[in-house]
Amino acid sequence: MKTKLIILTITAMLLVGNVFAQEAESVGAEGLDLNAVAELFKDSESLESFEKNLNDSDNGLNNLDLDENGEVDYLRVEENVEGGTHLIALQSVLDEDETQDVAIIAVEKEVNNYNFQIQGTPEFYGANYYVVPSYRDVSGWNLIKWMFLPNNRPYRSAFGWRRYPTYWRVRRPVTYNIYRTRTVRFVGKKNFTRSKTVRVKTVSKVKYTPKTSTKVKKKTVVKSNGNKTVVKQKRVKKTTDNKTGTTTVKKGKKKTVETSNGKKTKTKKVKKKKN
Repeated sequence: MKTKLIILTITAMLLVGNVFAQEAESVGAEGLDLNAVAELFKDSESLESFEKNLNDSDNGLNNLDLDENGEVDYLRVEENVEGGTHLIALQSVLDEDETQDVAIIAVEKEVNNYNFQIQGTPEFYGANYYVVPSYRDVSGWNLIKWMFLPNNRPYRSAFGWRRYPTYWRVRRPVTYNIYRTRTVRFVGKKNFTRSKTVRVKTVSKVKYTPKTSTKVKKKTVVKSNGNKTVVKQKRVKKTTDNKTGTTTVKKGKKKTVETSNGKKTKTKKVKKKKN
């Protein structure tokens, strides 16, 4: 009996570990897991309810702090439409006139079906990072039905800097280990998968100017897999072990040395560890 219990426990741990490993494939997963966002989109009734669910602290999906001010950023939703193609931008609100695109959701209508994809902004997710359904038919989603209703106007969020809805709660971002326990109930359904190719071919037809902010501490993916995530950020290189949660940080530290011509500033890498 004890042997069976041990086997079941080990199996459960392996299954959960696999889910976490898949989730950790994107550096953006520590702040906004796009697989979980796609699941939330699929189950929402309208773009207004999707924006609410995205920012609701009870769901815990939004953990972004792009300007690193110690507070989670509010995510605003903006829809643009051209013909049968809808482009929905998820924008992090950082100041009165400062917003940053985090991801772009695209939906296009075909003759008897719809195509769907989420593309993560390269600064946070790396190049060619797409999340798409594991199956092709998405016509049954309530939100897609709502978006393509006759005379339905494009949705533009009424909220922004210091204009927050009543459900919004100012909160601090949590660590990656805590965040992944919040998203596992979404990504564990496996309705969506990672892709490197475009599924919505008509995105370029929609007129939209990408939003970028100078307040963002930009991150670029260097290497990412199920075991480790490596990030470079302004002379800082971070390597996270996704199994243990340990992060190794290498910083370029300025060091002044004496030369024959006087003082000269050099950069020296210093390695330290933090959990």
